[in-house]
Amino acid sequence: MKKALYTIIFVVSTMIPMLVPTQLAAAPPAEEVRLQMEAVVNINQATVDDLQAMILGVGATKAAAIVAYRDANGPFKNVQELTQVKGIGQSILDKNRNRLVVE
Repeated sequence: MKKALYTIIFVVSTMIPMLVPTQLAAAPPAEEVRLQMEAVVNINQATVDDLQAMILGVGATKAAAIVAYRDANGPFKNVQELTQVKGIGQSILDKNRNRLVVE
């Protein structure tokens, strides 16, 4: 009986790595996520995808609005001007101020 139990435990323990979902292995390393969150974005040159990925609280719609505003009004003169874009308020600016630049 003990031998059968040990055999079952051994078989199950060797199968556990095969049971782990592959999606977990595909997740980006924590360091990569941290670096992305700390990266600086030039709001005068960033694409919609860049803005969406790098500015907290900005999704595809707000990122597209930033680019549309920039195309219509020319480059941003300062980071505060970002609040002139519909959907971008002071709270979004405050959360991201350290990662936004205009060049």
